[in-house]
Amino acid sequence: MLKSKFFKACRGTGLFILIMALCGCATSGRFYVPKPIPIKPGTVLKPDYKVVCSVNIVNNQTNSEWVHIGDYTHTWSANLLMWTDTSVELLTDELVKRDVIISERSPKTLKLSITRAKLFWGFDAIGCTLNLNVITGDGYVVNIEETSSAKDLYESCDTAVSNAVAQMFQDRGIQDYLTTTKIFRDSDGDGVPNEIDACPDTPKGVKVDSRGCPIDSDGDGIPDYLDKCPGTPKGVEVDCDGCPLDSDGDGVPDYLDECPGTPRGIAVDSRGCPLDSDGDGVPDYRDKCPGTPKGVTVDSAGCPLDSDGDGVPDYRDACPGTPRGALVDERGCWVIGDTLFDFDKYVIKPQYYPLLDQVIGVLKKNPSLKVEIEGHTDNFGSQAYNEILSHRRANAVMNYLIQGGIDKKRLSAVGYDFSRPRASNENEEGRALNRRVQFRPHQ
Repeated sequence: MLKSKFFKACRGTGLFILIMALCGCATSGRFYVPKPIPIKPGTVLKPDYKVVCSVNIVNNQTNSEWVHIGDYTHTWSANLLMWTDTSVELLTDELVKRDVIISERSPKTLKLSITRAKLFWGFDAIGCTLNLNVITGDGYVVNIEETSSAKDLYESCDTAVSNAVAQMFQDRGIQDYLTTTKIFRDSDGDGVPNEIDACPDTPKGVKVDSRGCPIDSDGDGIPDYLDKCPGTPKGVEVDCDGCPLDSDGDGVPDYLDECPGTPRGIAVDSRGCPLDSDGDGVPDYRDKCPGTPKGVTVDSAGCPLDSDGDGVPDYRDACPGTPRGALVDERGCWVIGDTLFDFDKYVIKPQYYPLLDQVIGVLKKNPSLKVEIEGHTDNFGSQAYNEILSHRRANAVMNYLIQGGIDKKRLSAVGYDFSRPRASNENEEGRALNRRVQFRPHQ
């Protein structure tokens, strides 16, 4: 394929090139077969015979002829022939690529040969050092030594050959011989002639590729010498410094950010999402009720739901459905304590009428609401006695509500004695909480 490209590039130019290759040539019908090379430290291959292959190129016509002088004795010398073939093919390709114009009236002759190969290996790669001998038609001689390494021996030596041929074109003597009408110039000093330099004016000292462009190892469009974020994954969009875009500025690049658009200054986790310390689904920066227990349903502000609006969240509300405006205790229950009555009495003390008036107001605002009035006592005295006392107290409250304009059909009174304590009866504090009147609304 390399030779066909060369022929096409040379069509109509009257090109006449004579290339002679010592120890091998790019041609069909090779008389040798490359031999496997035993990998030993410091193995060195040298030719012990001379083989000349003449390749004449005139326009698109080629003919070649092998000339074998001497004995074919070395077991692995065929590999030198193979690598010389490779150098001839690469030379042809380089002439086409570099657009070297040679007049038909001034043909050129080059003799190429791989004269020495040294093999070695490192921890995880096999090394190959090759010497490429080049003799021009006017007697100029240059030896180019190149070294490469790879996991595969032949890949290692092929790369060394490729590097040697490329290096050959940097030699001023070779340049002068091949370019009677053109001069290779390298204005930016990157080792790539202007004629094929796709990136002229590269800064001094910057490593470039075969096109003369700065190396861009991660392929993000920012050359390594300017890239502040090397190793960016392929296909990730970057800024002018070679760093992945971070549109919301949270420190997590867009390609990893699961929560794009986070407001500036908000602390985020490794996924780029705002912190949610209590795990309620509302991020901390919007959470008006931090520290909500796990699993509690919250509203958009991160606060536990309070369906009846009594100030006690649903997850702690022992009496859901309390009407709006009702006074509740810490459990969310509509309760009035034992202060309504003197000890062992069931007559409501006048100073507490306002509390019951507030109950009347709530019931009037909810005309369809029915209420069970519960009387509760502590465990002083017998249960039978406390049952009567608790019922009388419940009736006293019900009668007050009826006198306040509440329909009797909406009310019922029940005495539960001390069978439903809300606290321990083992101490005065608990007994005080148990002496109460509680309103249980129902429809």
